[in-house]
Amino acid sequence: VLGCRVMEAGHPVPDEASVVAAEAVKAFCQAQQPGQVVWVLLSGGASALLADLPPDLTLADWQRATQVLLASGANIHDINTLRKAIGTLKGGKLLALLADCR
Repeated sequence: VLGCRVMEAGHPVPDEASVVAAEAVKAFCQAQQPGQVVWVLLSGGASALLADLPPDLTLADWQRATQVLLASGANIHDINTLRKAIGTLKGGKLLALLADCR
């Protein structure tokens, strides 16, 4: 399909490929031109597959937090709440990034 890129990444614990995928999404958003139509389809697992790390957090930190939450029995809603609070693309931030690039 024209314009599609498939990337594999870690789930439920993000890995280096998850960081690469998040950076690719950010770069794609920033490359869009005003007036360009962008379709974004996210499936289950997207919060783990895109490790959108803030500058003060390492992948190891992100992985450890995920592992601790999983081991504690936290449900996916609780894990995603943390991911939204910490991440740079989740919880509407992807849309905001696209809007800022316009």
